[in-house]
Amino acid sequence: MGTKKSGIKNRPYLVFYFLLLISYFLVSSCGYHIVGSKNLPFDSIAIRPVQNMTYEPTLREKLHNALSREFIIQGINLSPASRTDTMGKAPESGIAIEARITTFELKTIAAVDEQVKEQEIIMLVDVTIMDKNTVSELKAVKSPIQITYQATGTVSEANAQKERAINKACAEIAKEIADKITMKYVK
Repeated sequence: MGTKKSGIKNRPYLVFYFLLLISYFLVSSCGYHIVGSKNLPFDSIAIRPVQNMTYEPTLREKLHNALSREFIIQGINLSPASRTDTMGKAPESGIAIEARITTFELKTIAAVDEQVKEQEIIMLVDVTIMDKNTVSELKAVKSPIQITYQATGTVSEANAQKERAINKACAEIAKEIADKITMKYVK
């Protein structure tokens, strides 16, 4: 009789471990895996100067800095890309990218009595990716999330909110570009 009671007491643990084992097999067989920089056929990337085709100042520097940060976070080394005679050419090793900001718009999200209270930042970037063998393009890359800011308060407060939102948009676009490049070259 004693063994029957201990079997009932252990049943929740057995069910838990059984469900844990089943979930492990389901997750491991679904095809997802972590892609790191070790799986890429290049070890460095050259970020050519960003071209800003819009009238919004400082976007060029902000996007370039965001791209640099994102590739470093992902474990990809940066190589120099300052020589003008190499523009438009594939690097000797690694890959090079050229980014062009083609669109920057502010869209009104909320207004009260004809005063803008909240705006959305719409920013589109075209990217040319060059390696030894190919040149490919990513067209109209944008942030996967909606980037908004409060346009209220003093002019300097609203401008500070806008600058933070622009930095966020550049960071999100840089992540999107890095992810697309990683998925293109993953082994």
